[in-house]
Amino acid sequence: LGILKNPLIQAIALGGAALLIRSIFERCGIAFRLTEVKPIYSVLTSLSAVATPLSLITLGAQFEFSAVPTLKKQILWTVFARSFMIPFIALATAYAIGRYNGAHFAAFLAAYVTPVAVSSVPMAQEMDADAALAGQLVVWSTIVSGFTLFAATLILKILGVF
Repeated sequence: LGILKNPLIQAIALGGAALLIRSIFERCGIAFRLTEVKPIYSVLTSLSAVATPLSLITLGAQFEFSAVPTLKKQILWTVFARSFMIPFIALATAYAIGRYNGAHFAAFLAAYVTPVAVSSVPMAQEMDADAALAGQLVVWSTIVSGFTLFAATLILKILGVF
């Protein structure tokens, strides 16, 4: 019941319902896109452009260096796994399979080398989990991902993927 009351889960469900309604309209010959409704599309585009930076600024304002010593082990292990182990395993496996091109690897980079999602903090708060740890993971994985994303792209370029 707690999961169903989570606003992020509800937003995902509403998005799925909107896609379902759109597909029903398209089957009936009524095709429309949000880009056709210029005022709404313009507002949503502006909001989407500011959402992540604003979330990071808000999270940065709440960030406390004093929490690092108590959470150091969890932060180090999770950032290492998220920033190095998982990307290495995923990209090495995809490279070994060999059926993927540069566009696929760009998607793999976006999925595996990017930092922990900012939305994990409110999700942790809503689920009564460790929101302080979630915030620390977002901040530290964001810092580290700048280096790992560059390194992964460089390595893939050297290997001839890009």
